[in-house]
Amino acid sequence: MTEKESKKEYKKNIIFAVIAGFLPAFFTVIGYMAKNYHGFDNYVLFAIAFIPLWVSFSALSFFCYNLASYRNTVKKNNNSSTISIDAKSKRIVDENIVFLISFAILIAVWMPSFMAFYPGIFAYDNQWQYTMYINNDISTHQPVFHTLILGFLITTVENMTGSINKGVAAYTIFQMAMMALGLSFIPYLLRRVGVKIASIIFSIAFFALFPIIVIFVFTGTKDSIFSVAVVDFVGFNLCLLSEKSETYFTKKKDAPICVLLAFVILTFRGNALYALIPMLVLLAIYVLKNCKKKIGFIISISVLLVLFIAFNYPVTNAIAKEKVSKAEMMSVPCQQLARIYHYHFDELSEEDIATYDELFDINKWYGYYVPEIADASKGSLRMDVYESKKSDYWKLWSKWLKTYPKEYVDSVLENTYGLYYMWPRYVLYSYGQEGYTVIHPMQPVEANSKIPRLFNLYTQFENGSIVQKNGFVSWLFAPATYLYLMIISVVYVLKNKKYNLMIPFVFLILLWATFLIGPAALVRYSLFLFMMTPLLPMVFKLSKVEHSLLNKTTK
Repeated sequence: MTEKESKKEYKKNIIFAVIAGFLPAFFTVIGYMAKNYHGFDNYVLFAIAFIPLWVSFSALSFFCYNLASYRNTVKKNNNSSTISIDAKSKRIVDENIVFLISFAILIAVWMPSFMAFYPGIFAYDNQWQYTMYINNDISTHQPVFHTLILGFLITTVENMTGSINKGVAAYTIFQMAMMALGLSFIPYLLRRVGVKIASIIFSIAFFALFPIIVIFVFTGTKDSIFSVAVVDFVGFNLCLLSEKSETYFTKKKDAPICVLLAFVILTFRGNALYALIPMLVLLAIYVLKNCKKKIGFIISISVLLVLFIAFNYPVTNAIAKEKVSKAEMMSVPCQQLARIYHYHFDELSEEDIATYDELFDINKWYGYYVPEIADASKGSLRMDVYESKKSDYWKLWSKWLKTYPKEYVDSVLENTYGLYYMWPRYVLYSYGQEGYTVIHPMQPVEANSKIPRLFNLYTQFENGSIVQKNGFVSWLFAPATYLYLMIISVVYVLKNKKYNLMIPFVFLILLWATFLIGPAALVRYSLFLFMMTPLLPMVFKLSKVEHSLLNKTTK
């Protein structure tokens, strides 16, 4: 790289670092005000705090970009004018071997934690799913596929042994195996694109030891397997886009793997559909424009569409007796109305109060309003009344919007800041009880740890100072930290004009955005951001690697 090119790269690093630093700084200030002032309430604080934070996050981004530029310059000097992959090392350690080694290591390292969590963390919606299964009263409120697997494994072993604990242990072992398979796919992808061994070792160590990952390996929530599928899907498509195969799928096994991951994503979370469709549209445009042989991609999309429609309609309709309530999609407006009702009751007209009381059963959730979680507000909505008086609902919503527009904004901020602020108040339960994530299993399952001391260490992640009060450490476990890392990576991709690599990130960004209109900012919703961390070296590498050279070494 010439001196002129170096100066140009240096200036680009500064410009894009400033761009990358904006959102983390903005989110940090907004989140701080939402937590401490219950909304955007202190303009002086925003003005004072935003600029130094913007400078700080920009400096961090600049350091990352400059380091990447330096490493690429060294490689260019050592390997002529292009950046090549270490093909020799790829032959020594094949990606399939990396996958098998990763799987074995993860299972081995996780075993003590399995014994500590025994029989597993039966939590969140697992109790409801288990009850639905044994009563043959399955609802689409929870993913039907996941409910069937969880219910079948638990009840089958429970009927054989007479112990629900052993049934939960059987499901936990199944999930541990699925998580190990899924997370081992990341080191496989890293090796496939030629990322250094050190980054692959880091990825295995991160998945094996990082407490948040380990906890959710043994937590029965749908978000565990869903998050693995999301990260695998994003990483896999980054890999395929970088290889620039004339058929999009470089190897025979690529297409079925891609379809399987997309199917799991669609069946485990309904909101993923709104993020996946735009990505698939962009991907189809890319394939039609850049790939000579398109039939394989068209067949794969067709198979995915058939599987999704077949499972989502005839299969699900035959199994599920109850559809998900429309109230689940109304968290934001319900929370906004509840905020006005509770904070400005004395200012409201008798007519408005009567309309609200008709639409909402304020006694159903003991009249609770929790700014950080919308369970009480949406759960109090009388859906039969709403269906017959939708116009009254939205007239009231519109009227209060005109009168209290700032409260509507503050309602969204307080409900979501846990997704983008590094030191939030984590609210875990519907009535406002604090907590980072569930560690103790729910009834009728009983904790029976085989390694109590290790279990006691993990309980610090339920509501301990390490995640809630100790600001010097808690940011390491905040979803916002990993959101900021993703932002820095996305801007780096844009900086290097690798726009095709943005296609998987469109899915990731839209998926994260769907949680902004959800009922709460739970840690499990952002689990996929934690899991993205080992993929970041791959993102930085692919943003600079010459595709032609990459393609030669992967065939």
